[in-house]
Amino acid sequence: MKFSDASLAIVAVIFSALVGGISAAHAQDASIQGIEEIVITAQRRPEPLQAVPITVQTFNAATLENIGVKSTEDFALAIPGFYTSPVAGGNAYFLRGVGIGSTSPGVEAEVSTYVDGVYLAFQDGNHFGFNNVSSIEVDKGPQGTLFGRNATGGVIQINTKDPQQTPSSDVEVSYGNYNNFIGSFYGTTGITPRLAADIALYGESQGKGWGTNFATGEGTYRPQYFGARTKWVFQASDSTSIRFIADYGTSANTAGEIRPPNGTEFNEITGQVVAIPGGIYDFNENLKPFYKTDQFGASLKVQSDFGWANGVSITSWRGVRSYFQVDGDGTPIDFLDVALWEPQTAETQEFQLLSADSSKLKWVAGAFFLNERGFNQPFALYGPLAQIAFGASPGGIFGIFAKQTTRSYAGYGQATLAILPSTNLTLGARYTIDQQTLSGYTEAANTITPGSAGNQSAKYSKPTFRVSLDHNFTTAILGYASFNRGFHSGTFNINSIGGLSAHDDPPVNPEVIDAYEVGVKSEWFDRRLRVNVAGFLYHYSNLQLQQYVDGAPVTTNAAAARIKGVDIDMSARPVANLTLGLNAEILDAKFTSYPGAPFYSVGADGSQVASPGDASGKRMPSAPPASLNAYATYDISTPVGTFSTTASVNYTDGWYADPGNDVRQPTYWLVNLNEKWTINPKVDIRVWGKNLAGTRYFSDIGADPPVGYTTYPGAPRTYGVTLGVHF
Repeated sequence: MKFSDASLAIVAVIFSALVGGISAAHAQDASIQGIEEIVITAQRRPEPLQAVPITVQTFNAATLENIGVKSTEDFALAIPGFYTSPVAGGNAYFLRGVGIGSTSPGVEAEVSTYVDGVYLAFQDGNHFGFNNVSSIEVDKGPQGTLFGRNATGGVIQINTKDPQQTPSSDVEVSYGNYNNFIGSFYGTTGITPRLAADIALYGESQGKGWGTNFATGEGTYRPQYFGARTKWVFQASDSTSIRFIADYGTSANTAGEIRPPNGTEFNEITGQVVAIPGGIYDFNENLKPFYKTDQFGASLKVQSDFGWANGVSITSWRGVRSYFQVDGDGTPIDFLDVALWEPQTAETQEFQLLSADSSKLKWVAGAFFLNERGFNQPFALYGPLAQIAFGASPGGIFGIFAKQTTRSYAGYGQATLAILPSTNLTLGARYTIDQQTLSGYTEAANTITPGSAGNQSAKYSKPTFRVSLDHNFTTAILGYASFNRGFHSGTFNINSIGGLSAHDDPPVNPEVIDAYEVGVKSEWFDRRLRVNVAGFLYHYSNLQLQQYVDGAPVTTNAAAARIKGVDIDMSARPVANLTLGLNAEILDAKFTSYPGAPFYSVGADGSQVASPGDASGKRMPSAPPASLNAYATYDISTPVGTFSTTASVNYTDGWYADPGNDVRQPTYWLVNLNEKWTINPKVDIRVWGKNLAGTRYFSDIGADPPVGYTTYPGAPRTYGVTLGVHF
């Protein structure tokens, strides 16, 4: 693998500093308390992090607060190799180069998200803030044997606090630049001796935009969030507990504009290349780009200890309603506008049976069912170009009206057996059946377009499996090797401009990924240093990639890719009041075969032109060759309270936005600081800053011929103060 000298040097220097510092501290003071043991559920049961042969990265609530992770949009600040593509109010996740840029109904996330064990079926619904999170766990690599429809890229598990019998509450109020207000409340209490409940509220309102829309004078990038969540835990007996959870959330933002990285675009109206005034947060469009997403859901989890085994039932219902609008021509002239109304609902049911805690053979068996429905009501193009190109009536739309349903059935099982005193063999298997249907039509001038109506169905089934061998060389060193086969279901393009018949909209083929991983998990110097390293190799076929055709997102298959890399996860406590963390990933992700890939170039008139090419040997989009997150937290006690200072840095090597490697986001660093003054157990004050150097970068870049590239900028320098009160 070839990586920049700077990338390798950064990892080497920090690694050496951590090990050297711990060694020196160990020689001086053997009484320092070690790093706390972390319990994870990567194998659907509570187990120590260091005993599980999977690459896992974890964060508790305090660490998330210290490094500035306050919502799902901030995951990239903490997880190396993680990339977020903001799409129409949702987030498309990539991990180790594996992901899909579409958030359309029926498109399964490659990096699955779970909240309190409940699968989130919609990528439109994975955008929310945190104020009651107890921990976040990131399980890297294919996890489809035990999770989701098939989690080919990995799993993000978000765990919230359980309500307590003892009444307590936490209130936080923040104010930051850009006139940003954030408020949160968490309260818990006992209702009866066996019943406890809590409620969590979170809200954010930004009064000033990061930039300006010169055509309207309005501010751009002004996020607004609100979320409410309640959990009720009933201890029905000594062996049975019942958890009921309900939540509601809404998010909105003035985002989604067209602004190529170089600040110029092709004006379809005049046929000329024009400059967009201002910086990366500014644009010049007559239609305000905007999205709004409402999500809501409820779940019921029943856990029972039968003595010989533990039973779990998880039932959930979720819905999301999203609206998105964007100026399709990117100019202050009314020419082409795009809007999307996209409601979705889903129900899931999962049953698990797990071996008793005392069993020598650790096993789990389960069944999973998903019923999902998604709609375009409609995907609409309007304006003069829609009239000329698609036959929309004046003042009317050209619309795609569609419904896609998905039913997924799966049975799975996994067992771990000690084949030697210090050696374990894990075998797992899953069989998935996905049934998908698509129906709909296109409409212009209030009339269904002849030949556009379609009613299709497809069935995808696949066995997948996992094999892992791990060996404890000592009580503090675990080595392992594993093989996983992952399967990502096929789908339809619900936004097909040409119509929804099988001729115009054939289904997209499923993906298959074969993943090999070897790793070592170790602890040193009386658990004051934890070093986990893993190397991985993926053979990836039928990749599902997204491009834009006539203003609509279209998913197509690439042929094959090879992904290899190394993950490094380190944490240390060299002295009693200092905590250090380093997470890094080196990644080499390339297409091995991709004939007919979309290559983008500039035409003679300055327009963006797409033409087929061979991307074999090119780097995969959204896959930084190197990324790193590091932090240091130092605590000091004084007569006026405890001060906790955290400095964190995020490094992302340059990545490409397209299969032809035409446009590249350059390498960038982000620096964050957090100072917390705990005056007493009931009152604390935090002063924080993110991206303090004011680095200008893009978190997402996409192509939209003939106008040019679309971009979503990363957040500018932000800072503020937070007051916390605890009762």
